[in-house]
Amino acid sequence: MLRYTCVLPCLLLLPGLLTGCSRINAENYAKIHVGMPRAEIVSLLGKPDECSGLTVPILSAEKCNWKSGEHQISVSFVNDAAITASATGL
Repeated sequence: MLRYTCVLPCLLLLPGLLTGCSRINAENYAKIHVGMPRAEIVSLLGKPDECSGLTVPILSAEKCNWKSGEHQISVSFVNDAAITASATGL
């Protein structure tokens, strides 16, 4: 009987544990601001899932996306400083 009484509470806590560990959340999104260095955002959110951009001798531009299930944060950078950020599903 003891074995079964422990299973139900564990099953109820499991979804919260799985989704609560993601760095892609509203709290971290609120910490992102214009001018924030790329390295600081990577430290906050982890390595981006995808990035695209271009670099010329005096300018680099890049857009990076961080994803976790249906949650996504996108940040655009110019010369490794954030210029815009958006989020979906948070």
